[in-house]
Amino acid sequence: MCNWYGSLTPLCVTTTSGWGYENGKSCV
Repeated sequence: MCNWYGSLTPLCVTTTSGWGYENGKSCV
């Protein structure tokens, strides 16, 4: 998890930059 502008967002495993979508959740 990372603090992304005040909201906790999971870090993507396969996406190295930008937004991704893994395991039914958005990630960055």
